[in-house]
Amino acid sequence: AYCFEALKYSREKVNPEKNIKKVTIFLNPIANRERGKYLYDKNVAPILNMSGLDIRLIRLDKNSEANEYMKEIDMNDTDCIVVAGGNATLNEVISGIINRSESREFLKRIPIGVIPIGETN
Repeated sequence: AYCFEALKYSREKVNPEKNIKKVTIFLNPIANRERGKYLYDKNVAPILNMSGLDIRLIRLDKNSEANEYMKEIDMNDTDCIVVAGGNATLNEVISGIINRSESREFLKRIPIGVIPIGETN
C-alpha cells in the first residue's frame, strides 16, 4: 500500500514556483560494501557540481547519525533532503523526520529524494 502511495506522488509534477536552491545530502560512504563514496563521487557529484545548487553534503560515519541530524535540522536551512545510501540510511532519515514534533509540516514543505547506492537498491 505504501509503495502505491509513493508511486502516486512520483507522478506529480514539481511545482515550478518553488525554486529548490539549497539541498542537504546525507551520504553513507560505506554503503554497498564501502563503495558508496566511490559511486557518489563518480556518478552523482559531477552532476550536482554543475547544477548551480547550494549543496550541503553530510558524510555519515554511521547510519544512526542521520536520525539525529534530521531531528535537529532547521526547515528554513534546506529546500530538499537527498539520501545517498541504502535502505538503512533512508530508514534513519525517515525515522528522524517522524520523531520531530512538526513532522507533518516538514514532510509537506521539504521534498525527499533518494540516490540508491546501496547494495540491493
